[in-house]
Amino acid sequence: MHSVQNQYKASEYAWELVHKTKSIKGTNDVKILSWNKGPKVHNWSYCDGLMMKALLRMGYKNFVDEFYNDNINDDGSVNNTRNFRNIYVKGTVDDVAPGFTLFDILKSNNSDKYKNNLDKVYGELSKQPVLDMVGGNYYHKINNRAWINYPFALDGLYMALPFELRYKKMMFSDDMESHYSLIFNRLDWVSKHLKNKNGLYNHGCKSDGKTMNGVVWSRGVGWYAMAQVDIIELFPEGSQKEILKTQLKDFFDGMISYQDPNTGMWKNVIYPEDNISGCNKFETSGTSMMAYALMKAYTNNFVTDDKYAYAGLKAFNGVTDNKLESEGFFNYSLNDIYKMAIVNDYPHMYNNCYYYVKDDPKGSAPFILASSYVSATVSKLLKSELKKLF
Repeated sequence: MHSVQNQYKASEYAWELVHKTKSIKGTNDVKILSWNKGPKVHNWSYCDGLMMKALLRMGYKNFVDEFYNDNINDDGSVNNTRNFRNIYVKGTVDDVAPGFTLFDILKSNNSDKYKNNLDKVYGELSKQPVLDMVGGNYYHKINNRAWINYPFALDGLYMALPFELRYKKMMFSDDMESHYSLIFNRLDWVSKHLKNKNGLYNHGCKSDGKTMNGVVWSRGVGWYAMAQVDIIELFPEGSQKEILKTQLKDFFDGMISYQDPNTGMWKNVIYPEDNISGCNKFETSGTSMMAYALMKAYTNNFVTDDKYAYAGLKAFNGVTDNKLESEGFFNYSLNDIYKMAIVNDYPHMYNNCYYYVKDDPKGSAPFILASSYVSATVSKLLKSELKKLF
C-alpha cells in the first residue's frame, strides 16, 4: 500500500511538471519547460529526451508529440529558430538520446519529419569514433578536453545503444543478426572488464581498455542499469539474450549489497567511500535509475527472484519518502540530484557540495519512469507470495 501511495505522489509530481510549463514572451526560447533552468537551456538534450520518455509512459502523449514537433524541422534537423543554442551537438553521444522516444511517437504520428530526424541522428552516430580496445564502444565526446583521459563512460551505453538498436530494427528488420551481435559484444565487454572484485562497475576507462578510473558513481551505474534493461527488451529470445540477463542479475546482486538498508538508496559515490571530502549524500538520480531497472527487469521476467522487486520498490520508496518534498497542494520538489560529473580518478571530485540540485530532469525523469512500474511490480509480487502460501 505504501508503494502505491508513493506512486500516486509521483504521478502528481509529473502532472505538476507538465502543467508548470509555460510560454514567456521576450525570451529566446518561447516555451520554457518547468524543469529547465539557466541561461543556456536548450531542449534537444539527453535530459529532455529522458523526460519525454518518462512523460510518454505516464500518458502525456500530446505533450510529448508537441515537444518533438516544436523541436524538429521538416528536414529532420533540430529547430533553433527560437533558441540558437538548441542544436544537435556533433561528436557527443549525449545528443543521440532524445531521438529514442521518437520511435514510440511514430506509432501514432507517422510524420516524415520525425523519420528524417531519426535518419539524421543515426547518420551522426555512425560517424562517432569507437574505441577498439574498449569493446568497440563509442567515444563519449570528441573534441572535448574534459574527456581526453577517460574517453569511455557508462553513461554512453544508455545514450547511444538503445537508439542504435531500435533504428536498425526499424531499417534492417530482415537481417539483424550482425547488428544484435555488435550491441551484445559491446555490453559483454563492459561486463567482463569494468566490474570490480566487489561486483560494482567503474564509471569509465581509458582508451587502452585496461585502465579503469576506480570510482563507482551512482548515476554512472544508473545509466548502465537502464541501458541493460532497455536493450534486453529489444533482443530476440536466444543465447545472447540469456547471457545479457545473467549479466544483469550479477550486476543487480553487486548493487543490492551496497543498498542502504534504512533508506533503500545509494550514496552518490558508492565506492570507494573512505576518506571522501565534500558531501556524499544519498543521491536521487542514480537510485531512481536503479529502481526503474530493477522493477522493469522483474516485471518483464529478465530476473525472476522476488528480491529484485523488493529492492526496486525499496529504492523507489526511499526516494519518495526522503527526497520528494511537498509544500502544500501540488507544490513538489525532488531534491539531491547530483548536477554533473565527468570520469576522473578522485572520489572527492564527484562530491561538490553545491552540485546537489532539485527538479533536474536527470533525477525527475527516472523517478517518474520508476513510478510507472510500481503497480505491475506489486501485482506480480502478490501473485508470487500467494503461490508460496498455496
